[in-house]
Parts: sequence; C-alpha cells; structure tokens
Amino acid sequence: MSSPGWHVQDAASAADGKGRRVIADRPFPAGSIVLSDDPYTCAVVSDQLNQVCSCGCARQLERALRCSACKLVCFASREHQRLGWAAGHREECVALRAAAPRAPPTAVRLALRCVLRHWAAQQDAAGSTAGSAASDRYSEVLSLQHHWERLQDGAKLEYAQMGALAHRLLGACCAQAAEALTPRDMAQLLARFGANSHTISNAELRPLAVGIFPLGAMVNHDCRPNAVHTFSGARMVFRAVRDIQPGEEVTTAYTELGATRWERRAELLQHHLFDIDATTEAGAGGGAAVTEAEAAGEGSFQAKRQAAERAALQCLPAQPPAAVHPLPQADAEPAGELRLYGSLLPPWAHDKRDIELTAVLAPEGTRANHGGKRGQGTRWGGMWGCLPAANSAARCGDASTSFELDDQLLAAAAEASALMDASSSSPAGQAGGLNTGPAGAAPEGQRKAPVVHCWREGGVDLAAAVLELAAQYAAALQLLRAVDGLLAAGSAAAAVRQLQAALAAFGSGSRGANGQHPAAGSGAALVLGPRHILRLRLLADLHRSAIVAGQWEVALRAGQQLLPLAEFVYPPVWPQLGLLHVSIAKLAHLLERPAEALRSAQAAARILSATHGGGSVVEEARRLAAEAEAELAHGPAQQRRLEDAQDTED
Repeated sequence: MSSPGWHVQDAASAADGKGRRVIADRPFPAGSIVLSDDPYTCAVVSDQLNQVCSCGCARQLERALRCSACKLVCFASREHQRLGWAAGHREECVALRAAAPRAPPTAVRLALRCVLRHWAAQQDAAGSTAGSAASDRYSEVLSLQHHWERLQDGAKLEYAQMGALAHRLLGACCAQAAEALTPRDMAQLLARFGANSHTISNAELRPLAVGIFPLGAMVNHDCRPNAVHTFSGARMVFRAVRDIQPGEEVTTAYTELGATRWERRAELLQHHLFDIDATTEAGAGGGAAVTEAEAAGEGSFQAKRQAAERAALQCLPAQPPAAVHPLPQADAEPAGELRLYGSLLPPWAHDKRDIELTAVLAPEGTRANHGGKRGQGTRWGGMWGCLPAANSAARCGDASTSFELDDQLLAAAAEASALMDASSSSPAGQAGGLNTGPAGAAPEGQRKAPVVHCWREGGVDLAAAVLELAAQYAAALQLLRAVDGLLAAGSAAAAVRQLQAALAAFGSGSRGANGQHPAAGSGAALVLGPRHILRLRLLADLHRSAIVAGQWEVALRAGQQLLPLAEFVYPPVWPQLGLLHVSIAKLAHLLERPAEALRSAQAAARILSATHGGGSVVEEARRLAAEAEAELAHGPAQQRRLEDAQDTED
C-alpha cells in the first residue's frame, strides 16, 4: 500500500505540548487533497431532521421519506432507509419513541449512534463476522480527549444530565449495551464530542449534521491555516489552501477567521478547550495548548492561566479599565456599559490586523493623530464590544475544582434528564450541533447587556462623541442579535432598513468629497474605521437580508462594500471569500452587469475549485462566468454604455 503522504505524530514526540498532529511527508500543492476521513458516526442537527437523510450520508432531501415508527428522522429513499436501519436506526428508533413527543438533543442522539455502532460491531465480532472488529474505530473515539478536569461545574453538570438521558434511552433500546456502560461513561463520551466533533455542512456552509472524525480530529487548529476542511456528503476532506512542504504540520481553522484574536480565543476555549494564547505567563502570547509545566500543576503559572481563561471566555482584558460608565438603555433591551482604557493598542493579546479591525477615526484638525493611512483619516483610538454569552464561563475552569461524577451528581443529573421530555428546552444541542458557535437570540431573561470597550493612548475623556459612538455600537450589537429573528418572521425589509440606518450612523470610515469624515450621528466627531469588524458584520447581514427581501441593488452594493473587508480577514483561498464572489456574481447577472458578473464568477471558480474541488458551487460559478462572457461578446459596446451610466448614478 502506498504512503498517504502524511503521518500522525504522537504527543510524546512533540516538544511544544500541542498533542498529536498531522505532518506532511511530501509536498502538497495548493488545491490538492491532503487527507479525508469518514465519520465514525454522525447525527443530523435537530432543525434539519426533516431536510437531511439520516442514514449517515448527510444528503439534503428533495423529497423526504419519514420513518413511520419514530416519525422523526427522514431518508432519501427506500434504499437509504434500509442502509440506515442496518446502521443502527432499528435500535435508535426505539430510543426516539421512548423520548417522544420531544426529540433528544443532537449530542444525545450522536452518543446513542456511537455506542450502538460499537455494540453492533462487538456482536458481529462475537459471531465471527469477517472484518467487523478491525473496521470498528471506537478505540480511536475513546482516544480523543474529554478534558473533564478542566471543565467548570456548570459544564460537568450539563454533560452529566445529557449522559444520564443518553444512558436511559440506551437502556430503552438496547438493555445489554446499557448494562456494559454507566451514565459516567456516557457523560465523558459527550465531553469528548464537545471538544472534538465537527459540524458537517453543505457546499454553502449550512450546518447539516454533527460527526465524529477520529482522523480529522488529529488536524490541529491554526489561525493562519495551510488547509481547509469541507464535506463531500458526510466525508470530511482537507485540501491545501497554499503549498505545504514536507515536514510541515497540516492545520485547519476550527473557528470563524473573520474575527479578532480575542474572539477566536474565546470561541476555541468555549468549544474546544484549548487556548491559543496559553504559552505566555498570563495568556498574552501565542500558542495552542496547555504546556507540560501547566499540566504538571505548577501553582502560580496554572492559577494565572485559569484566571486568564475565565476572563477570555467573557472577552475581558487582563488590564482593568480606567473607568466604567453606563450606556443609555434602548427600548426593552438591557442597559450596557462602556469601559475606558488608557492604551494605544487593544488591551487584549492581539494580531497586527486587530488594530484595523477595531480602529476609531477622527476628522482632520484633531490632536489625535496616531498615523492613520492616507485617504482614511486619523486614527483616534479603538472600540470593540460584545454581548457576553449567558454560559460564557461554563466550559473551562479551575482544574482543582472537586466536582466529579459522584453518585450525588449522577442522581441529580438522572432526575433532571427524566424531566427533559416535559421541559420546553434541553441542556444543550437542541437547535443544532455541538460546536456551531453562539446561539442567535437568547431567551428573555437570559439576555446579557452589551459591553463596549474603548481605548486611546493617554486615556479616554468621556466626551459626547465617545458616549454617542459607544451607544450606537451597543445598539448595533442588539440589532445583529435580532436579524435572524426578523428574517424568520418574514420581516427582511425591516432588517434591511435597520441595518442601513446602523451603517449610516457609523459613517463610511473614509474621507468624503470635502476631505472631511462624515459624522457618526448628529454632532459626533468619531467614526468606525473602514475595516472595523462591526462594519463587516453589519454589511454581511445587510447583504443576506437584502437578498431575502429581493432588494437586488441593495444586496449587490452591500456585497461590493463587504468584499474588501472579507479579503482583509480571510486567506486568499478560503470558502467564505469564494461564496461571497458567487453571491456578487449572481446579483450582477440578475442586474444585467456582465462585466462585474464575469470578474466575480472567475474569482469564485478559482477559489472554490481549490477549497471544494468541484461540486455544485463550482459548477454554478463556471456557468455564471460563461453566461457573462457570452453577454459581453454579444453586445460589448452597448453593455459598457449601460454600466457607465449605472456607475454615474451610483
């Protein structure tokens, strides 16, 4: 058998404490497949159960064939139903009926499928079914780290509740398997999933299912990855986004790259229980895992790391603010607060680009000249804000906490799980995958007030302009949280109006025709920088909301403004960037602007051919390019006149 061109290096031979990783043994040119992995098992996310096949293929359904017994899962065809039945739905169906009328959380269904697959392989091996034991990868699943000792009490209780529920449902469908395991085993299996599962998505990155990929989990995270993972059905495929050399570690991104470093740090701590800034004394530098010294429990260092992690989960800087002021309360939303710092640079560990992602600009004539770029004005300082998650500190905590899976905890968890069927919500995973990121709108009473951080060298005076910009920032955060709800309620046009108003309030971030900056609201003298992360997120939501509302001109203009920001935050070859080009190409085609459609379609085809290899999105990009070329060839002179006239109007 030929070498795959890579090998897995174990943790013992790694000097940096990062654990196992995949090392390239030969060159991999950009766009080539480095490795692929089929899931040990997968479960369709709860809100896609009637739209995605549950046989394990993760195929989106044109016509759903619903299981007549549990009336919950669907299949693509009778053949897929037979495959699903043989793969474990026979037993799973009994468990789902035992949980009726509610669907168990995605994580619980994933745990059931995992255990049932392993149990079936054991039974086949006992019956001398050839190859069944050798093909079972359950030992690889158990080799994944659960990080139980680093979980805080709330997270341990959450996993214990789900573990007790999973064990109860396992007992309903396969009593022998339940006798071989305990609720403790199920809780720690779920903790493994929490840190190591991957969300299976379609070509447009829409979540479909959650899977356990023992080999895929060996590919570590990097904020500047050399590979990207996409999915062909349920198969996880890693492709190089740049040339990878022999001896180089293969890395991918576990989290959204269009974010500041401290946002990525919080997301990775929350969902994968590792700290990209763990190797410095107070969590201020670069790194990917807890060092050997920390694992050995060296008190001072470990205490600082734990304190830094708890602060990082809430995106709180280690540096205390010089002052804290309340923000005006908007409508029924919780009042927020403004935290002021005397600092030239962001008060978190940051990347160079974070300075631009958080920049606040001032008009000409002020004394706040910190070297703004020509044509973009004067950098005054920085501002960034967030809506802290209700459970932001639940995942990663003090390793010395003595809250183990004792009988009292398991009894409480079992009691809680028994009440879940009648409850209106579940501990976790009800609406989606394990690691799908922050939820949309939090339930009433759990909404957290916005926190806006503002910094400037020499300190920040609480001038009216600062307070007004911070209040607008807080209102924009509340709006971003509400957009999904507006779209779901059929109020896309209202979302468009509100997003346009929010962007107008922050100004353009660049000089106008008179050489001055547009004001951020009446009388204000500060605007967000042209590459500010909030501007990027507002434009992204405006682009998709305008598409839903059928406002093609607005959607195209938002996409055009979003594109340079996306090119700034993403690698040159990255799925989100390619998909944005596809969207712009489609809108330009609808609006009969073939020159622009051709440019974006060609860029999309180039990027997505490297990240996806092929498939529907690449075919669509190539089709759009061909149609635009044909239009240009048919009437180039007339088309140029039309587009020149349109540019004059814009």
